[in-house]
Parts: sequence; C-alpha cells; structure tokens
Amino acid sequence: MESISRVRSLFEYNAASNGKSLEFALANPSSGGRAAKLVAHLIGADRMWLSRLELELEAPEPDMWPDIAENILADELDAVSGHWSRLLAGLSDEQLTSKKSYINIKGQEVAKQVQDILTTVLIHASYHRGQVAVLAGGDGVQAPSIDYIFSAP
Repeated sequence: MESISRVRSLFEYNAASNGKSLEFALANPSSGGRAAKLVAHLIGADRMWLSRLELELEAPEPDMWPDIAENILADELDAVSGHWSRLLAGLSDEQLTSKKSYINIKGQEVAKQVQDILTTVLIHASYHRGQVAVLAGGDGVQAPSIDYIFSAP
C-alpha cells in the first residue's frame, strides 16, 4: 500500500508536469491546438475523478473533452490541481484502501479502491503528456524534460 504522503508527492509532480506540458503546448502551437485540447481533456478527466471521489454515485456525467479557451487553461489547471491538494490533504493512509462507488462511462456501477483511482489519474496524465510532447514538438522542437526521475528528491 502507498502512503498518503507518497501520493501527495506524486500529485505535486503531476501538477508541475501538467503545467510544463501546457506551457509547451501553448508555446508551440503547430499542432493546430490539438496539444492544448489534450490538456483540456486532462482537466476534464481530473474533474470527473474528483467528483466521483467526493460524490460517488451522485457525481454528474463527466465532460471528458471540455471546450476550454487557451487563455484560461492555466487557471483551470491550477484550480483542478488545488482541488487535488485539498482532497489529498484530508485523506489518511487507511482511506487509500477504502472503496468508492461511482457510475462508469458505460453506465455501470463500480467500486474501486481510492489508491487505484489515484493511480489511474496519474497514469492517464502521463500518457497524455506524452501525446502533447509529440504533437507540440512535431516540428523538431524539444519538449521539456518532465520524467519523474528528474524531479524525485
């Protein structure tokens, strides 16, 4: 089992890396805005998981691909990162193995451990940051180094 302090550290890394990916996407718009749309998708997915963790079965249907103007993406990313920080600040080690029930995108009720949901959020973000790097760096521009090993204490 992960400790909540470790999870908090991983989410701090995740927030910083998402921010760097957004900066890169906006500085290198050769992808026709597709890289920025991936960051908007990360925000939509984070909102979905936050509402599932907090509201469980009462969570609203997710908007996985929100239309967020590029000029407010950074603010929206900061807002969702702050929401994660507040949620994680209230969790204990024991709560990581508790289960949360929610309705998945197929309309089925499922129950998953909190630590598995949090792991999904982190892996999902990493996957899409790779896509941002490929799209925004399509003209041979080097993406920022955001590998975890470079930020680990």
